[in-house]
Amino acid sequence: FMLQRKDLDADSDGTVTYTEFWDAPTDTTQPNPDLASPNRQFLTSLVSALNERYPNLVYPVRLISVGDVFAALDKKIRAGQLPGLAEYVTRKTKLMVGDAERPSNFEYFREARRGPSGGRRPPLAGSPLDPAVEDYPGFAQSEGIRNVYADIAHMNDQPHNGDDDGTLGSYIASITFYAVLAGRSPVGLTAEPWERIDPVVDAELVKAVQETVWEVVSKDPLAGIARSSE
Repeated sequence: FMLQRKDLDADSDGTVTYTEFWDAPTDTTQPNPDLASPNRQFLTSLVSALNERYPNLVYPVRLISVGDVFAALDKKIRAGQLPGLAEYVTRKTKLMVGDAERPSNFEYFREARRGPSGGRRPPLAGSPLDPAVEDYPGFAQSEGIRNVYADIAHMNDQPHNGDDDGTLGSYIASITFYAVLAGRSPVGLTAEPWERIDPVVDAELVKAVQETVWEVVSKDPLAGIARSSE
């Protein structure tokens, strides 16, 4: 998300969205890793090349494209078509993990986006999700999939594996893995192991995410599901 290259800005509105980055041609000449991170073209080319090189594998190399899922969700969020997300990230009810009280989702994401001292993570300066801005909203439709990030790169706050780190972003990645590895739709799966997802309050959001994952994965030939179902 620390993207500045204007040639990625497909609609020339001054903002490089996640989807625009994901859809752009791979540029391996960029010295900044934030500008040369693997995108759709890189990953699909890699998987295709591996299968061409090793045609006799018992199981072909498959692509678990969380990036494609995020791109699809990015479009839906910007279009206001992912119900419940704003309520999820701005929820101010304290989280209970066993008998322990944890920060609400709103507090969790605000502190994660603030980053630790010492400058180990760049702040979200200039973004509507910058926790330093007055009246920090917690959600901005114009930021798309960035709303599910705890900072500019991670789904959960560092060190990522606390007992209250079961965020929506990590859930999206997990059910994408499930869909490809199991070859089954994730629609109907529980979200209860993810502490920050309320199975009742967030039911509509979880279903919409599950449906989006299956929409993307089931049509991707490199995931192997479309081919096996023919």
